[in-house]
Amino acid sequence: MQQFWWGFFGGFMVLMFKIWSFANVAAPDIPYPNGSFRTLLLSGVWLAFPFVSGLVSRVFEPHSRLHAVIEGAAAPTLFLAIARDFPL
Repeated sequence: MQQFWWGFFGGFMVLMFKIWSFANVAAPDIPYPNGSFRTLLLSGVWLAFPFVSGLVSRVFEPHSRLHAVIEGAAAPTLFLAIARDFPL
């Protein structure tokens, strides 16, 4: 179970860095997101990523916490790389 939480932490850190980098380039007067289907769908995907990262690190059962964090960070990183080339 500890491997799951370390993988969760790795995925969470990738997502927080992505949010932080978006906040740095966003205009100060950017409007708040509305409750459209696309916003809810993307929010669900973003919330599911740390759990998927934890499951990935649990399946591979790394021998150290650092490996679990790296494997947990791999899932959202791969998705973000693919999503950058194929936007919605």
